[in-house]
Amino acid sequence: MPVSKDHYYRLASEIEQERIEAAVALVDELNAANSDADWSYAYDRLIKGLSSTRAAARIGFSMCLGEIISLMEERDMFTTHEFFRDLDSKLASTTSKNNGRSERALLFGRLFGLQALLNSEFMRKSLENGATETLIEINKELIFLSLAKPWIREAVFFAIQQALVRYHIVSQSVAIPAFERALSQLLVQIHEAGLTLSTEGLLIYLTIPAALRPIAGERAGFDLQGGSFWKGGDPTLRPNLQILAKILKEAPVENSEDGEKTAQKQKSNWTTAIPHSWKLLFAETIAGDIEDDVEIFQDENSKKRKKGSSKGSNKKAKKVTVTEKIKLHELWTAGVDQQLFALSASPERKFTGFELFRFLIQSPQLPPDQVNAIFSPNFLRTLINQSAKQDRTLNKISELVLKTIVQVSSEFPKKAFPILKALLSKPVGTINFDRLSKSRTVEQIVNSTDDDDLVDVISFLTELSSQEKLMEDIVKCQNFVLDTMLHLVRSKKQHLGKTDQNNGWLVVCLDYIVKLVFFKAEKYSDLYSDKIAKISQDRMTSILSEILHLQRKDDISWTSGIIQTIEKLAQDPGFVLRTSFDEEIEEFKSDSMKTLSSIWLLIKDAKTKGLDTKLLMSFDLLFSSTLLQLYSGDAESVGIFQELQVAYEKVFAGEDESDKEEATGILLDILLSFLTQHSVFMKKLAMTVWESILGDISESNLEVLYEILLTKENKQGLDKIFNSDEQFELEGSSDDGESSDEDEHDHDHGPGHDHGHSSDNEDDDEDEDEDQSDSSTDNSEKNAQSDSDVSDSESQDDLKTEVLIEEVDRKTNVALAEALGIPASADGEVKFDSSDDSDVESDVESMSDEQMMAIDSQLSIIFKERQNALSSVQSKSGNARKLEVQDAKKTMVMFKSRILDLLEQFVDSQSESSLNLTMLSPLIDLISLTQEKTIGEKAHKLLKMKICKTKIILDQSSGYESYIELMQKFQDKAEKSALGAHSNACNQSCIFVAKTVMKNFGVGENEESVLEKLIAIYSLSLKKWSISGSSSKIQPSVYFDFINWLSSRRSHRG
Repeated sequence: MPVSKDHYYRLASEIEQERIEAAVALVDELNAANSDADWSYAYDRLIKGLSSTRAAARIGFSMCLGEIISLMEERDMFTTHEFFRDLDSKLASTTSKNNGRSERALLFGRLFGLQALLNSEFMRKSLENGATETLIEINKELIFLSLAKPWIREAVFFAIQQALVRYHIVSQSVAIPAFERALSQLLVQIHEAGLTLSTEGLLIYLTIPAALRPIAGERAGFDLQGGSFWKGGDPTLRPNLQILAKILKEAPVENSEDGEKTAQKQKSNWTTAIPHSWKLLFAETIAGDIEDDVEIFQDENSKKRKKGSSKGSNKKAKKVTVTEKIKLHELWTAGVDQQLFALSASPERKFTGFELFRFLIQSPQLPPDQVNAIFSPNFLRTLINQSAKQDRTLNKISELVLKTIVQVSSEFPKKAFPILKALLSKPVGTINFDRLSKSRTVEQIVNSTDDDDLVDVISFLTELSSQEKLMEDIVKCQNFVLDTMLHLVRSKKQHLGKTDQNNGWLVVCLDYIVKLVFFKAEKYSDLYSDKIAKISQDRMTSILSEILHLQRKDDISWTSGIIQTIEKLAQDPGFVLRTSFDEEIEEFKSDSMKTLSSIWLLIKDAKTKGLDTKLLMSFDLLFSSTLLQLYSGDAESVGIFQELQVAYEKVFAGEDESDKEEATGILLDILLSFLTQHSVFMKKLAMTVWESILGDISESNLEVLYEILLTKENKQGLDKIFNSDEQFELEGSSDDGESSDEDEHDHDHGPGHDHGHSSDNEDDDEDEDEDQSDSSTDNSEKNAQSDSDVSDSESQDDLKTEVLIEEVDRKTNVALAEALGIPASADGEVKFDSSDDSDVESDVESMSDEQMMAIDSQLSIIFKERQNALSSVQSKSGNARKLEVQDAKKTMVMFKSRILDLLEQFVDSQSESSLNLTMLSPLIDLISLTQEKTIGEKAHKLLKMKICKTKIILDQSSGYESYIELMQKFQDKAEKSALGAHSNACNQSCIFVAKTVMKNFGVGENEESVLEKLIAIYSLSLKKWSISGSSSKIQPSVYFDFINWLSSRRSHRG
C-alpha cells in the first residue's frame, strides 16, 4: 500500500488535532510500506517543509520529523552528522532568492529542524544512556544559529532552556558526569559567543538552581570574581545588580578587569513581549529560593556542595547567604524604575516597563508585603502623565495598567490595602492620584479592600493629614479622606450589618469624623479647623443616611453611638467642644440624655424579652438626632426636645388612647419639620420613624398631609404651612394676590404641562391628542395670566417692603423710649408734654458719667440693630426676591415629593386599610393643581400602581352610600378635567372604588342592588357626556373600562 501524499498537506493545517492525526497516519503507513524509498522521501520532504513561511506548517513538519528521525535511526538510516549536513543542503535548495524573507525562512527552518532532533525519542534514549555528544553538538549549532540574526536569538535560547528542563540536565549534573560535561560545554559555548552577560545568557543561568550556579561556573573554568562573568557565579547576588540593570537596558557591560566594555550583541527590533529571562529573574527574586546558608567547597580533585561548616585546611569555602541576594525593590529600582521609566527613556522602553509591571502585579507569587516595591517614583510619574490625556503616546497601555491594578485589588483583596498605601503615601504617592490620572482607581481599590483590612485602611487614611504641613494641604487631605470614607460606606452598604466584624471599621470612621465636627484641639489646631468642621458635618450626615437602617451590636442607633462618642471625648482635656451651652440649654441637654439613657435600657430589656423595639428605636433616633443638632449649634432643637419629651411620656406613660393619638400627632409634626430640610439624612430619619407609627395613623393625621399636598407651590404656600411670624399679612390682600404670586412662578419656570403622564392602554390615540390640545390651551392661558400679573406681584413686594420698614421704625422708637425712660404707645408713637420735658431734663442732668456711658452704649446697639434690620429688608428686592421665590418653590416641590413617599409607605404597610380611599381625591386634585411635572407623575404613579392595586376591607356597618358619592365626585371632576393624566386618574379611581364596593358589599342578595347603583353612576355620566358636546372633558375610555370590567366579571361568573 503506497504512502499517501495528502498527509503532508494536512501536516500544515492550522488545526492542531488535524496535524497530529496526519503525523500518526503518515508514520503508520511508512511502517506498513516498509520501503526505504518512502522513508527517504518522507525524510527529505519534511526537512524541506521546515522552510515554509506558514508557522503551522513548520510546527507540523517539525513534530513529524522528530518521529521519523527516531524510527530511521532504528533502521540504521540516520546519523546526526548526516542530519546536520542534510539540514543545511536541503533547506538551501528550497529557495533560489537571496532576500530577507528567504533568509528568515531558512533560519527558522534550521531552528525547527534542530528542535525536532532535540524533541525526538532518539535524543531521549541517547541521554538515558549517558551519551551527551549529540546534545553538545546541537547546542553548538543552536548558539551559532543565534548569532546569525538578532531576531532569532531569543527563540534559539528558549529551545535550549526547554531541553535542559525536559531532560533534567541541570538538576542531575552533580550525579551524572556526562550531564555535568554537557552543561559545562554549554556555558563555555555561550561565553565564547559573548552572550554570558546578556538577556539570553541570563535565561540559561536562571534555569540552573541557585545553589548549583557557583558549582557550574567553577566546573566550566570561569573566574567567579572576574568582570566577564557573574560575580559569585549567580546573577541574583547583590554584586551583580548593576550588571542586571544594564542588561535589562541592553547597555554595554563594563569589564572590571581590563576596563573595557563588553557590548551586548545587537538586538532585533523592539517587540511588546517580555523576555522569558526577565520573568524568571523577577519570579526568583520574589520567591527567594535560598532558605538556608550554603557553603561551596573546592579542592584539587573534586567540587561538591555541602551544608554546614567547612572541614579540613585543603578546602576553600565560599558562603552564600540569603542577605546577599538581590531584593525585589532593589532590582525594580535599579533595573526598571531608573532605566525603563527614566525621563530619557523611549516610549518603547516605558511600554515594556508597563508590561513588566502588569506581569508582576498579577503574579499570585507576589506577596502583599512586597507590592509597594514596584510602585516606584518614576513608574507612578509616568503612569499619571500618560493616563492624564488621551493623546499621550502610551495612554492606552497606561489605562490598561490602571484597570489591571483595580482588577488585582478585586481578585486578591489582600493586595488592595498595600496598593492603596503605595498610591497615596508620600513621598512617592499622592492623594490626588485619581484627579491627576483622570481615573477612579483609588476609589475602586478602596471598594475592593478585604473586610479584615478595613480598620487598617481607615486608620491609614486618618493619618494622611498628619503628613501635611500647610493648612491648605491639610484641608485638601482631610476632604479627600472624608470623601473616601463616604465612598467606602456606600460600596460596602450591602454587606454592612451582617456581622459585628464588618461594622468595626465603621465605628472608626465615625469616631474620626465626630472629632472633626464637634471638637477643637489646641495642640492640633490645624487638624481641627472650622473649615473642615463644616465639610465633616456634611459627610457625617451622608454616612448616617446610608447606615441609618443598620443595627449595632449594642442594640442602639448609630446616632446614639455618636452621642456616646461625644460624651466620652468631652471628658478628654485635649478636646474642647465647638459649641458652648448656657445653663438653660445645658439643662435641656442633660434631661434629654437621661431620657435617651432610659430608652437604651428599655431597648435592651425588650430585646431580652423578645418584644418589638421598633417604636423605642424610633425615639432613640429622634432624641439622639436632635442632640446632634444641638451639638451643632441649632437652637431650634430645644423646642423639638420639649415636643419629643411630651410625645415620649404620652406613649409610654399615657393613661388612655387619646394620649397615644396626641403623641402620634406630635411626632408627625416633628417629622414634617424634618422633611422640609434639604437633607437626605433627615428624610430617611423621618421615613424610619414614620414606619414605626403607621399602625397608629388616623384620618386626621392623613388630612394634615393632604393639606400640604394641595398647598400652592410658592412662597406664600410655604409661609402658610409654617405660619412664619416674619411675614406680614397685607391689608386688603386676597386670593388674587396668591394666584398672582403663583403665576409668577409659572413665568419663571416655564408654562404648565400635562406632566407627561402616559394614558392607559385602553385610551384611543384621538383622545390623547384631544387631551394634549386641551392641556396646551390651558397652559397658554396660564402663561398669559402669568405675564400680566408679574407687575402686580412686584408692586405687592414693594408694598411689603414699605410695611417692613415702618415696622422696623416702630420697634426702634419703642426701644429708644425704653432706653431713655420715655413712655411710648404700643404702635411706637412717643408724645412729649411740658411736664415730661422738664422731668427728662432733670433726669438727664442728674445722671452720673457711668450712667451716661451705659445709655450711650445702649443707644449704639439700638441704632446698629436698626441698620441691620433695614439692610435685611432692603436687600430683599429685585433679584434677591426672585431667588427667594424660586427657593421657596423648590422647597415646596421637595416637601410634596417626600409627603408622597410617606403616603406610599403607608399604602405598602397598610394595604387593607380603608384610609387608602381617602387618598384618592387629594391625589387627583394634586395632579390637576401642581405646576411641577415630577410631582404630577409621582402622584399619578402612586394612585395607579399602588392604591388601585390594594385589597381594601371596608366596615360593613357604615354602608356604601358614601363610596357611591365618592364615585360621583370623581365623575364630576373628570367632566372638568383639562389634563389627560387628571382624567385618567379620575377614571382609575372610580373603577377602583366600584371594585372595592362590590367586593365588600356586593355579595349574595345585595349583589344586584349594589351593581345597579354603580351602573347608575356611569349611566348618568354617559348621558351627560352624550348631550353636552365639547363642554364635557370625560374621555370615552372611562366607559370602555367600566364595560370591560363588567364583561370580565360576567365571564368569571358564567
